[in-house]
Amino acid sequence: MATFVLVHGAYHGAWCWEELVPELERLGHRALAIDLPGNGPDPTPADQVSLAAYVERVGSALNRFDDKAWLVGHSLGGLTITASGEAHAERLEGLIYVTALVTKNGESFASARGEQPDQPAELPTISTLNLAGIGPMFYNTCEPHHIERAASLLNPVQNMTPLREVMELSAERYGTLPRHYVECVQDNALSLEFQRSLYEAAGIESVATLDCDHSPFYSCPVELAAAMDRFTTR
Repeated sequence: MATFVLVHGAYHGAWCWEELVPELERLGHRALAIDLPGNGPDPTPADQVSLAAYVERVGSALNRFDDKAWLVGHSLGGLTITASGEAHAERLEGLIYVTALVTKNGESFASARGEQPDQPAELPTISTLNLAGIGPMFYNTCEPHHIERAASLLNPVQNMTPLREVMELSAERYGTLPRHYVECVQDNALSLEFQRSLYEAAGIESVATLDCDHSPFYSCPVELAAAMDRFTTR
């Protein structure tokens, strides 16, 4: 049995894992989905959000377990689990990135992202999500009821400063952790080519491929759970 701590991405909250958690439990695992500061029902103002605050929240979640856990990060959550891998290495079995951002030591995502079509040249400090466009961007292979539910729960205001924060990663801590990646072929938020450029640059060689959008926790939770199960039972 593996223990998973599930870390959402920008605008989302713990709610986004609601269909994945029972699939993991069906496979004999346990999972805890958390809300990061400023997301879901958490009242932290957007201007007080930071990567350090995210890492602290992850640490609090890890302290709920006696055994080591796997951190699973979606999208922006990839930066959170990377920094948490360094800070909390002794509490972790490894890291799983789900169509997620990942950077190397000495880099921020803002400096390392390179060029991606339809991305602004400058990252805003506070980003406001256009809820009218979430279907094609995040949920293009999901069912309509998933889009409706997400629209009712998304936090449209997101602090983007974690994208600018430089990772300080050591071989002795982060470098000892197994790392896996779930790439999503039909992702319109992070293109497949961009996902591959990220995990190849970070040296992640263990990859599962899902034929879905940016939100596999809704579009294919059974397949996502199976991939996570394979990663953790090798």
